[in-house]
Amino acid sequence: MSVNKTLNYLKSEQSIVTFCFSDAVVSTSKYLKGAGTISNDGFPLPYPGLILGIQVYDGTNLYQTSGAVEFSANDRIAVFANYTGSNFTVYVHKNGVNTIILVQNVPGSVNLLVTVTCKFTG
Repeated sequence: MSVNKTLNYLKSEQSIVTFCFSDAVVSTSKYLKGAGTISNDGFPLPYPGLILGIQVYDGTNLYQTSGAVEFSANDRIAVFANYTGSNFTVYVHKNGVNTIILVQNVPGSVNLLVTVTCKFTG
């Protein structure tokens, strides 16, 4: 049996994945919609890894931050926009809990386009 060098190379590389979320935010806190226009408490992750950052675009400005939050296989990630009275703080949620990866002072009454960058390590 021959060795598939391409497959071995791909398995040795660390996969960078971008998850996309979007929704209109006005004046209430909410989970943003992910794949299939579903908003919920998160999508399960198939492998362990790191959440590396969040990018939020409101149609005019780009807000972004980076970090490193570990997750395990079957943990769930989501994006939650928390209304603070005058604007939003947009968090990456892991298993329904805020992480340290967030952006603040995002205005309301806009359509938010959000990407979460992850790196699978397993």
